[in-house]
Amino acid sequence: MIRKDKDIIKRQVLIKPRFSQDVELNTVATGIALIVLGFFLLFVEATMPGFLIAVPATVLLVFGLILMVDETIMEGPGGVVLLLVVGIATLVGTLKFYQSLAPPVDPATGGIISHIGKTGKIVKAVNSDDFSGKVKIGVEKVRAISKEGKIKVGTEVEIIDAEGIHVTVVPIKGNE
Repeated sequence: MIRKDKDIIKRQVLIKPRFSQDVELNTVATGIALIVLGFFLLFVEATMPGFLIAVPATVLLVFGLILMVDETIMEGPGGVVLLLVVGIATLVGTLKFYQSLAPPVDPATGGIISHIGKTGKIVKAVNSDDFSGKVKIGVEKVRAISKEGKIKVGTEVEIIDAEGIHVTVVPIKGNE
């Protein structure tokens, strides 16, 4: 008796699960749910911009519309492929659209490079072989290296190069 019960359970689990034939997708209800979710995400993006939720919201709206228009779309593998293709196309199109509204701006070229061409005053002796020297440019003190040997404190210099967190300086002629 126990052996017979084990065989029945084994056949039901390994051969064909019973629940596999009972699953049915209601495409209209799913479409409506996706559209509602899409509009909710658009509302969230409108009230708290910057989360980029509008892109997946647009994809959900398109998916929802497709599912509502064609109830048989999910009956074969072609429907899944079609939804993937449409989803990717919608994603790319939406991203391009939003990029056209606010094109990316080149980052400001600030930082250490912005000091090239400026003048400053040596506040700690600068050498050509180490970065222990410092130059004051406006109100900022920056590590410096000399292009032409040792430069004394108080000397006016010009910044001719910048790399990483240091600048390369040369004395201004007449102020050495």
